[in-house]
Formats: sequence, C-alpha cells, structure tokens
Amino acid sequence: MELHKAYKNYKELCKVLEVKIKAGKSKQLQLKEFERYFRYHREGNKFVIDEILITPEDKVDNRKGHSGTSEGSRNNNEVYGTHIDKILLNYFSESDKSIIYTTTNQLSWIVGLINSNYSVASSHKDKYYSYSYEIMNGVVNKVAMWDLFGIIKTSIKSIIRSSLKRLSNSDNKYIDYEESHMIFYNHATRIASKEEEKIIRSIENYILEKNQVTRKKLQYNDKLMNEYYDEVEELVKKEIDHVDKIFIGYKIHILKSIEQQNVSDDRNYLNKIFMERTNEKMVKITIRTKEKHGNYIGQPNPFWGKFIVERLNFNYMIYTEYVIESLMSINFKNIKEIIIKYKAKSHKKMERKQLVETFINTQDEEDRDMWESLYKEE
Repeated sequence: MELHKAYKNYKELCKVLEVKIKAGKSKQLQLKEFERYFRYHREGNKFVIDEILITPEDKVDNRKGHSGTSEGSRNNNEVYGTHIDKILLNYFSESDKSIIYTTTNQLSWIVGLINSNYSVASSHKDKYYSYSYEIMNGVVNKVAMWDLFGIIKTSIKSIIRSSLKRLSNSDNKYIDYEESHMIFYNHATRIASKEEEKIIRSIENYILEKNQVTRKKLQYNDKLMNEYYDEVEELVKKEIDHVDKIFIGYKIHILKSIEQQNVSDDRNYLNKIFMERTNEKMVKITIRTKEKHGNYIGQPNPFWGKFIVERLNFNYMIYTEYVIESLMSINFKNIKEIIIKYKAKSHKKMERKQLVETFINTQDEEDRDMWESLYKEE
C-alpha cells in the first residue's frame, strides 16, 4: 500500500491488502477496521490513502454493555482523557477569540505530551541526529529515532483527536472543530474550502508521482520532505489566490465561556505517564524483534535488514531514553535554536566512525594506539 495513492475501488483495495471482499454490514465493519491501520478519504469509488499508522489503534467494541472502545482504549481514556480535556478547556478559557486555528503539535505541547523541542527536531531529523550523536558520544541508533518519531506522531494525533471529539460531543458541547488544510495569508489563517482541499490533495499526489517517491520515503529524508512541501506550496499558490503558507490543522470554535482552572499538576502527570508509555512501546518492539528473529552474538545474520539489526542493538534503548527525555520531557532544556543552527553530518561517515571506535575498543589494549594511528592517517 502506498500513501496518497488512489485505488480505483473497494475490490482493488482488498486485493492490495490481501483481505476477503465482503458485502453489506460486513463490508462496513471491514472499512471501519481499516481505519485502525490507515486513514483514507473517498473520491467517488476511489480510496485515497492519507496516512498509514505505525501502530494500530485500539479496536472499537460496540457490543451491548460495552463503552464502545476496547479495554486498552478505555484505559487510555482513563489515563489521559480527564487530564487532557481539563487542560484544553483551560486553554480555551484563556483565549480572547471564539475561533482558534492550531495544530496537533501545538495542542500536544499545551497539554504536556511533548516539549517545544519535538516539532523542530521532527522537521530537522538529520540535524537532531547529528547533534545527539555528539551529545551521546556516538551511542545513537537511527532506527530507534525513526521508530520513536512514528510512535509519538501517531499517538499524539489519536490522543488529541479523541479529546476534541469528547469536548464536541459532550452534554455541555464546549466546542465544534474541523480538521483540514489551513491557509495562512497576510497574517491571518482560514480553513480551506472543500474545493481548495481537493486541489491541495490533487497537487500532493501529483508531486509524489512526479518525483516517484512515497510518503514513507519522505518520512526518513528531511531533504526530500522539505523539497516536497516547497513544491506543493508553490503549486498551491498558483492554483489558489491569496496563499502565503499551508498546513494541516484544526479550526476550533469555542461555543461557551469556560471557567479557568489550575492544571499544572495535570500537565506534569500527563508528561510523566506519556513518556513511560512511549518507552514501553519501544521495549515491546525489541521484544517482538527478538521473539521473531532471535538475538545474536558476534555478527548478525547477513540476511537481516537494517531495521532488524538496529532493533537488536544494545544502543537501541539507550538512545530511546535520550530521545524521549530531550523531545518529550517538559523539564528538558530548550535546544530548538541549537538544532536549527546545527550542521548535519553525513550519516554514513558518522556510522563508520562509530564502527571504527567499536572496533578499536575491542582490540587488545597494547594494539589500540596502533589502530588509532592507522585510522587517523586515512
């Protein structure tokens, strides 16, 4: 399955997913099940893939006597829901506007799921990786970084969407909201119309096909990602009048006045528990990898891909702890400017340096000076 690819109909989508074609209510339940794994929108009979989730969302349970979500999802609501809803309501109460335009990352920072470093690092992964390589003395793991960005991005989207949905569906109905492309022009933001949204998505698909890249490939290449956004924005400006910038976000309409509350304890609690749960997900990845492929002593299986090898590497969880602390802890220092100004280094050179250091450190002590001098002469 490819991101932003249009599959001509339901049967073709089932063929690609290798699942049974169904009809009636069974088909509707199956389409609902698909949403646990990927986001899509319809264009006539076509299915256009908008997002592939790195971890499936919890399964909805609509049986009589159940709350409508799986046990895991209900637990998440119990852990996150009350606190996030309270913090967001407090944020809305402090606004002097009835309509707010914002993003998932901004709301996630407000409630304490991430810190202010996350957004900058996710836009400049190469620079962040180079910076953390120096801070961690080479004990880094690129696959761990990719896994973490995927998990955090998927988690915060799900958590923030759930909170907004609760606040818009509650008996008190505090807000209405829409999620779509936003258009920024002359210091003002508005939501794209349905026709404009269609134009933007068409341009996104065109740029991906023209450059023969997938969304997944963009996720792992900052240079390609930035070039993609620049090309999309440039074409959007030609097709739609009065556009300075576009982004995906929320238009939130505050429907009633809300009493302000002290939410500092809620924010601290959320930050702590979300960091712990993110770390647990990374531990599960290593466990599943070991169960499927086994561990190794000495050289890894030559047929294993890089993802398998790196997830079994000792530095996977060491680097995980640093990334979680630096990009999620609300008590971590601000390193945004450092990341932006940092000169990204070649990953291949960095990885080679790491291999050389590992090699030298495993040699007999009397031979280390010789090996160091040989490598310095290269």
